[in-house]
Amino acid sequence: MSEYSIGIEDHYAWANMVSVTTSGPNEILLDKRRVELLDQQLTASPYHHETLQMPLAEAEKLVRDVKTSANNRAKSVLSSLIGELAPAKCRGIAIRVPPLPELPATVAEVHANTWIMNRADGMIYHQALTRAAAQLDLRVLYFEKDDV
Repeated sequence: MSEYSIGIEDHYAWANMVSVTTSGPNEILLDKRRVELLDQQLTASPYHHETLQMPLAEAEKLVRDVKTSANNRAKSVLSSLIGELAPAKCRGIAIRVPPLPELPATVAEVHANTWIMNRADGMIYHQALTRAAAQLDLRVLYFEKDDV
């Protein structure tokens, strides 16, 4: 095995990762794992729950803390997986199309639109995973969740 790809199914605060390679016409499972993307003391859905009743400054801090934790954890779990499968080279990750085109800059903007608020928490973890992949120089391929 010289190259492999990682498929990611992201959820609130965790993700499933499946690493596969091919040998001729056969696909070979190298690794599968569930990874945590958030420090335990933090809330997984800050936009949809806790920040609704908080003063805006406190709400912004909570969201920043959740994003920081998710970003750190995502990079750590991807780096660990790549290290464990070395010397094979990871070609990239496959992950669903993001739930939003972009995450609004403020908690107030998220709260102003129910459709966005219902997707914003998921965006935190999706962005953390794709950002980590980019930092590790991994190609990111997107798929439609309904097509899987």
